[in-house]
Amino acid sequence: MASSDDVHTLSIPIPAGLPYYRNQQVTPYKRGSFMTIASAVGAMLFISTVCVVPVQAERYCHTGMLSGDYSFRITGQILAGPFAGPDNGVALVSFDGEGRMTAKDHVVLNGAQPAEEWRDSTGTYTVNANCTGKAQINFADGRTPPIIYYFILTSSKQQLDVVLGSAGSNVSVVATKL
Repeated sequence: MASSDDVHTLSIPIPAGLPYYRNQQVTPYKRGSFMTIASAVGAMLFISTVCVVPVQAERYCHTGMLSGDYSFRITGQILAGPFAGPDNGVALVSFDGEGRMTAKDHVVLNGAQPAEEWRDSTGTYTVNANCTGKAQINFADGRTPPIIYYFILTSSKQQLDVVLGSAGSNVSVVATKL
């Protein structure tokens, strides 16, 4: 039978951000035993894993993370075709979090105001695990060809950095969540 001098209480400091584990103690252990060392090492590994996993999980993106209304600021140039020239405009785009979107835009092409003040469009989008994505916009007017664009969803999910992927265009967009 062990004497009272051989039994101790092990207190492990736990970071304040882990409320469910704060101030828990592991008792008893015998001084110098293999199990004491293994228990302490195991506890430290467990704590370091608990602290690291949420940080890694936060970087994972999916289509459901892109939802709500975004204000798009469009600038660039169409290099070829009937719409060739400078391209500047604004758009209000609503993402539903399920891969569908609706938009209204006002785009000035080569200095000419659009025939329609606000042009309606619908489309689809996907967000990849690394927070990159792709979207396609289809215009209701039937005259404008669909537009493909690629984007990055920022870590705060408050901004999209966008570039058009359509041939003959050099257009970029910064979109801010409203």
